[in-house]
Amino acid sequence: QHRHERQPFRPMALLMVLVVIVVGMSLVSLWYAKAHGVLL
Repeated sequence: QHRHERQPFRPMALLMVLVVIVVGMSLVSLWYAKAHGVLL
């Protein structure tokens, strides 16, 4: 019998959130550098 229980800790969901944050920060930094003419 398979019971569906909500798990408080899901590594895959945490990994997806981490990837979204890293990608968002990199895109914001690239946009900031392009907008202010900063050559990295």
